Amino acid sequence: MGKTTDSFKREIGKNAGKAVSNWLFGDAHSTPYRRVDSAKEARREAQRNIAEAKIEAYNDRMYRNQMYALDAAVLKNIDSVANIRIPDNKEDLVDLLSELSVQVVANRWHWGGNDEAKIRNKFCDALFSKYKQCVQKLQFIDNTEPQLFYFESILKKAKRDRLWKLYSGWLILLIIAICVILTPILAGAWATGKMGGLIVCILIVWLSFFTFKTIRYTRLKKLRSPKPIRKNEADTTPDVKQTRHDIMNTSTMEPKQPSVPDDITTTIDLNDYDRIEQRLHFIWNKYHHKVDDRILGRRPIFSAEGEQDSILFVGINPSYTPDDDNTMMSSKNRNALLYKSQYKRPGAPVYFKELEKVANRVGYPYTHINLLYARENNRETLLNANSDFIREQLELTYDTILKLT
Repeated sequence: MGKTTDSFKREIGKNAGKAVSNWLFGDAHSTPYRRVDSAKEARREAQRNIAEAKIEAYNDRMYRNQMYALDAAVLKNIDSVANIRIPDNKEDLVDLLSELSVQVVANRWHWGGNDEAKIRNKFCDALFSKYKQCVQKLQFIDNTEPQLFYFESILKKAKRDRLWKLYSGWLILLIIAICVILTPILAGAWATGKMGGLIVCILIVWLSFFTFKTIRYTRLKKLRSPKPIRKNEADTTPDVKQTRHDIMNTSTMEPKQPSVPDDITTTIDLNDYDRIEQRLHFIWNKYHHKVDDRILGRRPIFSAEGEQDSILFVGINPSYTPDDDNTMMSSKNRNALLYKSQYKRPGAPVYFKELEKVANRVGYPYTHINLLYARENNRETLLNANSDFIREQLELTYDTILKLT
């Protein structure tokens, strides 16, 4: 019984000593099994951290690979868009714009500044730039093309979408800044009783802008509406066309109709809405450094007027006379020279008088144009110039001839 009591006392004393030691010194004097559990927990925590780091590195690597693949695909599409050749022929250009319109409408800019949005927006920017170039060229070639309204409307919508998606944050800040600035102005106007006058001024400015836009839209709509058939264009049957062709190619037959009286105006504006001079300005700038500066340094010359139902005399190119820059008329932008119809003009040069004699024998008025517009006396030098430079002038002449048919 005494031994049992002594053993019990020793156990109580040992446990009491451990409790006091743990309270005073923490784990420094804890039992061995507690130190082992703490080390295992630390190892498990380290393993979890390593596993999470590996998963994060794997996800980051997969994301970068996806962005690289997306960027490569976008760059490939951008190269395809950049390699699209813009045709010089109006019909081919309209077909190309019709195809690109679908792409522009389908590919919209993406919100946000993340990597994926930035990469995808690169293709939208390239497509928008190519579409804009095509629309501008069609405006140069034929500003009266009816489908130009449709293409310009798509271009305007794309501009608004691009502005809002890419710069929405700045636009919101700008709106807030305007509101902050206008608030004290409106409050002062309200306090001084000038609110009504301020509202009237705002309405006047808005109505002026709206009226200007409406007038411009109406003018362009009228310009690009299909032209009505003139009365003398109604007889376009094959027999009539053949008869006219025979008349124009025969100068010895008797006149089929009396000469046009002097008091009747039959003149056609070949340079309507500055069509020719804008196109020539575009061609001359396009082939800068590609054609001899001696040719491009001289302003081109074109015929600005023709005659209805007339015999068409076509030359190769105008000759070069330095004095022409002082004696001939300048175009509106002063980048070209022009001459008007010389038919039945008392002071017409001898060259045109001879053409008028031939036309009078047939009984029709005459129109004179040149295939090319560059002034050069050495025709071989001109014809050996850049072939595309020659071709684009011929295409402009072709469009002019169509206006006379």
